[in-house]
Amino acid sequence: MNFVSALSGDEKGTILRVHVISNAKEYLIQYDDWRRELKIKVKAQPKQGKANKDVIRFLGQYFKNPAIISGATAKSKLIKIENSLEETVTILEEIL
Repeated sequence: MNFVSALSGDEKGTILRVHVISNAKEYLIQYDDWRRELKIKVKAQPKQGKANKDVIRFLGQYFKNPAIISGATAKSKLIKIENSLEETVTILEEIL
């Protein structure tokens, strides 16, 4: 359960610290111990915001209303979701 260090939040919502790897062969969520971020792999290329849209679409399958709040042009991003911290931990335990 080390991935909790990549999360911050309360009952109103959660912030995910993520590192995006674009142009991947598959969609995947992993925890990176060294960076203390969730590593998210998406298939889209990082051109014209396509990878960002792909990250939001992919995370939207698991979480409520994901939105990038920081790092729109960087690989490391902060993403706000409307799930509580407790809900987020439960969901990530199932995924990871």
